[in-house]
Amino acid sequence: KMKVGAGTILDVRTAEVAVGQAQVAALTAHNNAQVDKLRLFQLMGVAPDTAAELTTKFAVADPRFSLDSLLDLARKVNPDVAAKKSRQFADEMNVKAAKTQYIPSLSLSTGVGGNSFEYVDPNLLVSQSAASAAAQARSCLSQDSIRTRIGLSGLTCGSGQLSADQIAAIRASNNQFPFKFNRNPIGVSATLSLPIFNNYQREAQIEAAKVARDNAAYDVRSRNLQLTTEVTQAYLTLVTDAKTVQLQEQNAAKATEELAFAEESYKVGAKTFLDVTTARGTYEQALSARVNAIYEYHKAFAALEGAVGRPLR
Repeated sequence: KMKVGAGTILDVRTAEVAVGQAQVAALTAHNNAQVDKLRLFQLMGVAPDTAAELTTKFAVADPRFSLDSLLDLARKVNPDVAAKKSRQFADEMNVKAAKTQYIPSLSLSTGVGGNSFEYVDPNLLVSQSAASAAAQARSCLSQDSIRTRIGLSGLTCGSGQLSADQIAAIRASNNQFPFKFNRNPIGVSATLSLPIFNNYQREAQIEAAKVARDNAAYDVRSRNLQLTTEVTQAYLTLVTDAKTVQLQEQNAAKATEELAFAEESYKVGAKTFLDVTTARGTYEQALSARVNAIYEYHKAFAALEGAVGRPLR
């Protein structure tokens, strides 16, 4: 236009700025794509590969489930709701356990036992028995000498030494642990406790248990209300995004037809190159809007699955 006098240098500079901004936007978009790939590999726990191509196709379809069925499913399988219900059940059991403090208690106990020991060195008993036998022999000889001198009959004294059988018997008697032991008497005891008054400690514990139980019930109710809101909001968002995808696909189809018409008109001289460029820009924007709508649809589907608490595909 400037060459034929239909434009000024200001128009040229404005167009150059627009081209530069478009190049910056394209560069930023490519960089964001690489960064998102790195984050994806980080979430997967594998080594990054920015040259990898994403090939999985996600189908877009209208939700085939109703809101009521999703709410019923969420109340059954949502892990947070299940955890709060378990907490409520445990607190109810604590209330029942606290009330049992008013009931008399009877405890019975019995016990049986015994003891067994042996010397680590069996020769100790042999030495003690040998020393005792030798002392008895000396005492016997001394008494025999006295009796003989006063005219009494003599005593028959042993040799003061242990025989091999006696030594074996002594060692065998030391072999007690662990199978030979002396039993203790069997003991049986019974204790009856009558709870009468304990400075209102039972009452305080029961009331504290009731408060915890009521709080758990309120937590379950609050979580159910929150769950209803989250699932309903996610469901409505998904339905809206599904319709948005359909509209954006229609817009992309119309933009494709408009671009084709502009190109054919330009070939026969009915349109200018600027018209073709404008039509192509509209076409690219329609495709970009369609891609963003599909992305929002799948993000809404993931949010609905998170609200329900289980996969839905």
